[in-house]
Amino acid sequence: MILRQMNKTDAQKAHDIFFDAVHAVDERYYSEAQKSAWAPTEFDNEQFSRRVSDGYALVAVDTDKNGNENMIGYGNIDDTGYIDHLYVAKEAQGKGVGKAICDSLEKFAKGKNIKNLTVHASKNAKSFFEARGFKVIAPREVVRKGIKLTNFLMEKQILTV
Repeated sequence: MILRQMNKTDAQKAHDIFFDAVHAVDERYYSEAQKSAWAPTEFDNEQFSRRVSDGYALVAVDTDKNGNENMIGYGNIDDTGYIDHLYVAKEAQGKGVGKAICDSLEKFAKGKNIKNLTVHASKNAKSFFEARGFKVIAPREVVRKGIKLTNFLMEKQILTV
């Protein structure tokens, strides 16, 4: 696995990973209606590209024997320490991809002297972030396409004052 900076040509594949990961979430966390509101089928490449490439954005890729890249995950963080996206392809989950991306995002934040990381973690991602030292600040309800979804504002202190 290689981590590299995201570029504009990565947006479609990143969206595919996002869409597939959301729709693979177990029904005990989010209903089909909630997943469809969270990750709809319609896709605006420019808007998505701007959103995921804001700040520092990475992709995780595997290369095949011919040297062709296969994106298996991506994540981004802004200059305030907010992690907006961190998604891993279904077939690569549980293999350390999310950890590697998050480690790199955290290293970036430390290099920028950002003191705290924040994320709005989904119900299914909450335990991943808790294992990395994030604490729940508050549950939050958001509405997408008229459908309510619950996530959690989480925070991790990475630099001491």
